[in-house]
Amino acid sequence: MPEERTESISVELPKHVVKAVESRLPYTQYESVDEYVAVAIEALLREVNDPTEEAPDDTPAAEDVDVDAEALEERLNSLGYL
Repeated sequence: MPEERTESISVELPKHVVKAVESRLPYTQYESVDEYVAVAIEALLREVNDPTEEAPDDTPAAEDVDVDAEALEERLNSLGYL
């Protein structure tokens, strides 16, 4: 699990995203939507900043993961993140 964060801010998410994360929590190591989303965003930022860098928890580098970059970009765009 990620290290404890001492300072945080609120971010609004669409209800369907929160519900989707809530439905996934029982199958993960995360205890809250906040924790799950923070880890997901940190992973995305690592990939954007250096797609060849290994994640600290030995997650495969972005080049080793089968991702449809165009579909991902379209999805992030539709959610207002890009």
